[in-house]
Amino acid sequence: MKLTNKFNIPQTIVNVLERPTYSKGKANLSVTQLINSPKIVALSKKFDDMIEQDVSEMVWSLFGSAVHNILEHGKDDNHVVSNAFMLSSMAGISLVLLIFRLPMKAASPSRITKLLLFGP
Repeated sequence: MKLTNKFNIPQTIVNVLERPTYSKGKANLSVTQLINSPKIVALSKKFDDMIEQDVSEMVWSLFGSAVHNILEHGKDDNHVVSNAFMLSSMAGISLVLLIFRLPMKAASPSRITKLLLFGP
């Protein structure tokens, strides 16, 4: 994907957006792709080098990544922020669930943030 900067966002922010730290690893799909339209996902993969997105459209994504990063640094022995669980493997595709958890109370629910598919 090609990034544009039509609104002259500071170069430091552009640099961060050009160097994403998130990786799906060996996963076929991210949760965002999994819940998106299959046609959009397929066309985005096929024409990735032709797609343009302006950095002004990515600012909220950057804030989300920043908050996740900050919360991951707050973990300790009693407060695990994320865990990965292998759910199933079928037809050469493995399903892995990553849970992001910020315990507020002993019985607080976890929040699922990433569901990854691994396969050929």
